[in-house]
Amino acid sequence: MRRAVIDVGSNSVTTTVAERDRDGWRDCHGSAAVTRLGDGTSATGLLAEANIQSTLDAIRAAWTDAEAQGAEIVAVGTAALRMGSNREDFLRRAARQGTRVSILSGEEEVRLGERAILDDPTFAGRENLTILDIGGQSTELNGRSMPIGTLKIRSLLLDQDPNGRVP
Repeated sequence: MRRAVIDVGSNSVTTTVAERDRDGWRDCHGSAAVTRLGDGTSATGLLAEANIQSTLDAIRAAWTDAEAQGAEIVAVGTAALRMGSNREDFLRRAARQGTRVSILSGEEEVRLGERAILDDPTFAGRENLTILDIGGQSTELNGRSMPIGTLKIRSLLLDQDPNGRVP
């Protein structure tokens, strides 16, 4: 059995295809495309059309690739889709192209991220782990999702000065 997860993030679309064997899940393929879906969303409240289109294209390519590998596919969106007031348009367009996307709540994103780490045999038996997931529009840290990420920091600091200097 193969499964694929397409993570529609604020900065990129990442895909992991994994296969289940007697020892658990084994990654067998991965890909990533930088699409910046959430770029500018903090300031405008909208997902920009060019970023929507590049993200939909990346999802379609990832979906086609995962299907070719015989995987069952789930696609999930994170902070940019939680924030964008035009998210319903994005979701309709994704469904229309045959690549349905669901939006994770911040709590679901935290839970799934922690589960991925804690279920990994590399971390078995370890105590006092700090789990940090820095995204484009949110950061998950030890059980909390906070609305700050790399794209938001860039827009708050670097986009304010035309020469790229931090004020």
